[in-house]
Parts: sequence; structure tokens; C-alpha cells
Amino acid sequence: MEAEKAFLKAIANRPDLAQGYYELGLTYMQLERYDEAIEALKKAIGLSAHIIADAYYNLGLSLFKEGNMKEAIKFLEIYKEKATLGTRVDAYRLLGKAYLQRYKLQKALSCFERVGYLEEPTWETFLNMGVAYFGLDRLEEARESFEQAMDMRPDTLKTIYNLAAVYEKLGLQEKAKRLFEKASQLKSQTSEEEIWLQKAREKAK
Repeated sequence: MEAEKAFLKAIANRPDLAQGYYELGLTYMQLERYDEAIEALKKAIGLSAHIIADAYYNLGLSLFKEGNMKEAIKFLEIYKEKATLGTRVDAYRLLGKAYLQRYKLQKALSCFERVGYLEEPTWETFLNMGVAYFGLDRLEEARESFEQAMDMRPDTLKTIYNLAAVYEKLGLQEKAKRLFEKASQLKSQTSEEEIWLQKAREKAK
């Protein structure tokens, strides 16, 4: 890619140029070469204490894409500190998902609540809030969140399964069974969804 060649040439001429590494990192992100993006962005940050806040956001995003949630959280939190009131909503969304995967449920919930404050909540925001509430054993709030998600996306396997699980835990067995039956008729898109599908089929019997 021409942009990659140009930035590599610029870096060769000025190896202390933070901006060159930053632009190279963005180029690698566009190419979905996140491991190389991480390396370039870390170099850019190391070279300049005054680099723009977005360098930390893009590094956090690249680490998230690579599945490194611990480091993704670290750099997204630094981004938040540097961006202050200008923090983009996507940073809270990413942080929430990363905290969920690290089972830091209260922190995840705080992020998703912030997302819901900054923009009109989507079905995914309600879904993620529901997952956090469920993990915290705040079942009525989980129920409300999953129901809102389902109102917006009535045929999403993850939403249906999670709401059924909440109903089951609340002792609403008939409601739970109806939703497990509905979930069991859907098609899975991922290996994770296939597990939910199998469980739904068992519970729908």
C-alpha cells in the first residue's frame, strides 16, 4: 500500500518522528493489521508525551481487536484522562465490553450507563447493561434492560436467551420456557451462539 510505504520512508528519514509512527499505526488499522498497528502506536506514544489523545484511543482499540483486554483497558482509561470532556462515546462502549470480558461488572455497567447518557441507547447498549446487571445479581434491572433490547431487536438470539435466563431465575417459568422455545428455533452465527442454542433446546423440552 502506497501510504504504508510513504510513512515507512518518512520514519526511516526521521526515526524520532512520533507523528510518522502514529500515521503508520492508523494505516495498519485500516488494513486490519492490528499487531503492527499496536507496535507503531506504542512507538509514537513513547516518542512524544504530548501526542494527541486519539493515539491512546486507537491503541486501545487495536489491543481490543487483538483480544488483549487488560492492555486495552489501560490505554482507553489513559485516553479518557487526556480527552476529558471530549471523550468519544465509542471509548466508553469499548471499555464496557473489555471490562465485561474481564468480569469487572460494576465498571462495565458504569461505562454502558455513560454510553446511554451520551447517545440514544441502542439494543446492544441495553443488552450489555443487562449482562452486567445479571452478573451483579440485579435481576429486575437485568430484566428491564433485556426487555428493552428485545423490543428493539426481537429476533436476536443473545437477547432472547439472556431474557429467558432472567425469567427462569426470577421464577417465571412459563415466560422462560416460551423464550427458550423461541431461541431454539433460531440459527446460530458463532460458536458461542451454538452453545446458547443447544442450551435453549434442552430447556425448551
